[in-house]
Amino acid sequence: MHIRRSAHSLSPDEWQQIGRVLAQMHDSGDIDRFARAHQALFESVHGSTTFFPFHRKFVQEFEDIGRTFDPEFTVPYWDSTRDYRSPESSPILRGTTLGGN
Repeated sequence: MHIRRSAHSLSPDEWQQIGRVLAQMHDSGDIDRFARAHQALFESVHGSTTFFPFHRKFVQEFEDIGRTFDPEFTVPYWDSTRDYRSPESSPILRGTTLGGN
């Protein structure tokens, strides 16, 4: 069983591993495929009762593809309530994690 962890709790090494998997998914075209699928279904899913079940399944499928590159891959969750007062200083949005400009 895989358990999604808080993005705030991940170590720098864990962020690097996630970055490696995402780079491999990008290189294989999987990221683009997921982006196209999300865009194609955006209007019918967002603002409807299917929002949560769709995204639950979408993330599960994303993780399944990621696990072809690393069997331990999971997408961490972000509790944005921890950062809402000052999102620009969030550790989640730094260049060493998934953020940065």
